Amino acid sequence: MPNPQRQLLSAVDMYIPPGRRFYTDGARSGDPREKQAFTYSATFSGATALTPLGTVQLGIAIDSDADFLGFNIVKIATLANNTTFIPLLPATLLLTTTGGGSRLSDQPQHIENFVGAGGLPGVPPWPIWLPGSSVLQVQLTSLDPVNTFNVFIGFPGVKIF
Repeated sequence: MPNPQRQLLSAVDMYIPPGRRFYTDGARSGDPREKQAFTYSATFSGATALTPLGTVQLGIAIDSDADFLGFNIVKIATLANNTTFIPLLPATLLLTTTGGGSRLSDQPQHIENFVGAGGLPGVPPWPIWLPGSSVLQVQLTSLDPVNTFNVFIGFPGVKIF
């Protein structure tokens, strides 16, 4: 019987750039890289809460021990009291990677364009590849002139060792 975990990992391999698919340290040369489910996140609350018509930027440092392949983008948003959930957050999102400083969109997009709606995660048209030791900058801008929001954004994916 086929191993479902093995099939999942094989499916992940097709998204890994060819030059990064295998170890190059000699001792493990030719062995497929190990993969582990992982989620990076950005928390906009307290001092970094999204204020009325404000802009906040946080950096997510990708661990140096592994590259990261993100499959989804998810969010939870509440009013500042953390008890009132906001299903459709009035905000824009801009994602920028370090290195070349490439953006994942031509301009800030409404957050729901990235994270999906109706309780479903946002699925990028292609997984987001982030090399080890890079930084993903997450910038939120509020479109609401009155309320302060706490926003929790997650990037579920796979660490590739």
